[in-house]
Amino acid sequence: MITRVDTDVEKDEMSGSTRGAALGLTGLVKRYEDSVAVDDVSLEIPAGEFVTLLGPSGSGKTTTLNMIAGFTQADEGQIQLDGKAIDRVPAHKRNIGVVFQHYALFPHMTVEDNVAFPLKRRRMAKAERATRIDEVLDLVRMKDFVKRYPRQLSGGQQQRVALARALVFNPRLLLMDEPLGALDKKLREWLQLEFKRIHQELGITFVYVTHDQEEALVLSDRIAVFNHGKIEQVGTATELYERPETLFVAEFVGESNCFKGRYRRDGDLGIIASEQFELRGPAAHGGDDPNAVLVVRPERVNIRRDGISPSNGANILQGTVKQVIYLGSARKTEVVLSDGRELVVRESASVGTGPAAGQPVEVFWAPDDSVLLTGGASVGPDLDQLANEVK
Repeated sequence: MITRVDTDVEKDEMSGSTRGAALGLTGLVKRYEDSVAVDDVSLEIPAGEFVTLLGPSGSGKTTTLNMIAGFTQADEGQIQLDGKAIDRVPAHKRNIGVVFQHYALFPHMTVEDNVAFPLKRRRMAKAERATRIDEVLDLVRMKDFVKRYPRQLSGGQQQRVALARALVFNPRLLLMDEPLGALDKKLREWLQLEFKRIHQELGITFVYVTHDQEEALVLSDRIAVFNHGKIEQVGTATELYERPETLFVAEFVGESNCFKGRYRRDGDLGIIASEQFELRGPAAHGGDDPNAVLVVRPERVNIRRDGISPSNGANILQGTVKQVIYLGSARKTEVVLSDGRELVVRESASVGTGPAAGQPVEVFWAPDDSVLLTGGASVGPDLDQLANEVK
């Protein structure tokens, strides 16, 4: 519930400014009995940035969001808004906009009254209130539905009303917790673009929680990937996808083919080897590592056929097609390699006729299309172990 407060923060917001606020998280920790939900999370978010907290269920992203909102008290650490600590400020005095997954609209109120609620609690004058409601409903494209009740709206329309209610008092920070999780794919994709448009128009700071990797890639200026209460990596969509720093990020953000083996450096190249394979990629930091991992994305792997053949130095493996999956614009081919490991190839559906299940194939990719992870990374059984099982 939002109530009227007489803070400097509110005075700035009620003046009509929509400038984003800088958010700083330092060493946040939250424990529940014997488990640690959030473990030393630190993150700096500049004013006006759209940052997504991405991770699987139980990774700590929603708990972090709730601590920012003031719904959950951190056991350790500090939260700053524009350099001012807000850890001890009650949730209703932080004047942060929040959009929940389940909308939380008042069923007995019309769209207009739902959106007006935060302004009435702030005792805004009726004329100014009407202007603000009109502006925000126009922003979310819901002006034609002001007299409808939530039960008369679709899920997407309800979500836009919830967004309007969170924006109507001009917060400088907006938190969104899995807001599209209950919607169908086509509607989610449309609303993702709407969220991007609204963020660009208003310039306020967005912090968005999701477990949907594609959604995070589409929406975000930067993404913080959570795992077991910690942040594994923070970066742009391109950085996370093309240059993952940990195996978890490589596997969670998009689809990956991963090979474990012994790493050594050979000039500008890194070599990862087992009894079965010797694969090349860009040299990794550090020295030799017996438990390194080479990662290659499915769309970087090719199947040899007429007109498509490997260049000198390419990584080449032999296998048999397990199945081919048609995805409309793309075709996914699963290949069982000679050691029993499965490798995935993703090609444009316009690239000729692919091999059929049961056919032997040769797959290849350029070393520069690989990422080598050292320093204790691990994935599945060791290649040597798999090779011995095949033998």
